[in-house]
Amino acid sequence: MQASDEWVPTETIARGKAEGAYALLRDFPSLNRYRSWKYLGGGAFGKVFAGVHGGLGRIEAVKRMAIPDARVRSMALGEARLMAALPPHPHLVTLYNAEEQKDAIFLTMQCVDGKPLEDLALPLSVDRALGYARDTIEALSMVHAHGVVHRDIKPGNIFSTVHGDGVLGDFGVARESDSRDGTAAIAGTPAYMAPEAFRAGAGPASDLWSVGVMLYELLTGQRPFPQCEELPLDQVPGALRGARLEFPSVVRPGVPGRVDDLVLNLLAYNPEDRFASAMAVLDHLPRYDTSVSAIDADLTRLDVEAVAVSANERLAMNIPGSVAHAIAEAAGDEIVQQAAIQAPARVGSVVVTAGGRLPARWVFHAVTLRVDERGYLVHAREGDLRKALRACLRKAHELRVKTLALPAMGTHSGGLTPDEAARMMVDVTHTYLIEFRPPIERIVFALPDKMLQIAFREAALDRGMLLI
Repeated sequence: MQASDEWVPTETIARGKAEGAYALLRDFPSLNRYRSWKYLGGGAFGKVFAGVHGGLGRIEAVKRMAIPDARVRSMALGEARLMAALPPHPHLVTLYNAEEQKDAIFLTMQCVDGKPLEDLALPLSVDRALGYARDTIEALSMVHAHGVVHRDIKPGNIFSTVHGDGVLGDFGVARESDSRDGTAAIAGTPAYMAPEAFRAGAGPASDLWSVGVMLYELLTGQRPFPQCEELPLDQVPGALRGARLEFPSVVRPGVPGRVDDLVLNLLAYNPEDRFASAMAVLDHLPRYDTSVSAIDADLTRLDVEAVAVSANERLAMNIPGSVAHAIAEAAGDEIVQQAAIQAPARVGSVVVTAGGRLPARWVFHAVTLRVDERGYLVHAREGDLRKALRACLRKAHELRVKTLALPAMGTHSGGLTPDEAARMMVDVTHTYLIEFRPPIERIVFALPDKMLQIAFREAALDRGMLLI
């Protein structure tokens, strides 16, 4: 039976008049707490329904798992109660209740407004793929801290919400990490299972392997070890030991080398060779969705929503060789006139004008330079540069700008060395993105100087920023 778009009244199900999968709900102990139902789908571990709670009016998900073995049912109920006791987490489906009836258990949980990652068009952009991996790892860090192994991480069990966040669900095969019960000990989806999981040895590191397989698939549109997927289960661990792993960047040119390293670590054959914990993985992932690039580019030609320039208090754009002068030449007199109307401007602030003839819609005049009593510009101060760059990011945030390009602040003015400028730009950008998680999808630093590009990449690496 396919997932349905129509809601079936509870009374219809209770009277046995509902067809297909809905008949499985007749023995649900809490059936009458709900007004109506919709079938969402099912797999190897059960069928999932959405139900409208009669008292709360809330839509909840109910998963029915057929488990004939009473001992396995008891174990599954115990694990479900453990999951229900977990604190709420933005990237983890909340489990409300678990009930047993005859040869089945019913899990009642949060119904996510979204769709599983397996329904998205793959491959995803690098930043989106990393974002879903990060959300999954954040949820796993809490799950593992409470002594639980999920054991079925895969795109079908991660839901993309309407806001683009990833939410981990489906605890149908979760177990305590120190469980030694051999009954049903081998569980999960074979294509995503770690080698040790095939031998009933699944632990927290096994979930990290599964994240590695999922991330590889999101990045490339294919799984890393297709040659092992058709083998009998008892042959898979040995085949994985000798399987050749093609780096994501080989399958899809443009994937950063650091992402290759991340995937390689997650897919290490031996559990002890993987990251020590889910929290350790987070140290290698950006904590925000915005992608950051440092490229040799001309700001006047970049197809972005907004470009930023280093401006002076008078907002004059007449110094030959400066980025502001180049912007004025390319954009037209309209930009110069709009800026002049808003002068003088406070150092550390941002003045916004239209983009004129530029591909960009806006120009952000980041006021970084002071003018002395004789009318001369003085060298930029690092504190002023930091304030102006942060103001640019804040203005982009306020205007809901998706793409922003920035120059090398502090170098043309003679205020900072390339190393100092690189550290400043990386530090301010990285801190702002972590603190506010703005909707900016991409930030491009246009750095025509080779030494500055190198310094920027080194500073980004030191801060854990991933350049794409």
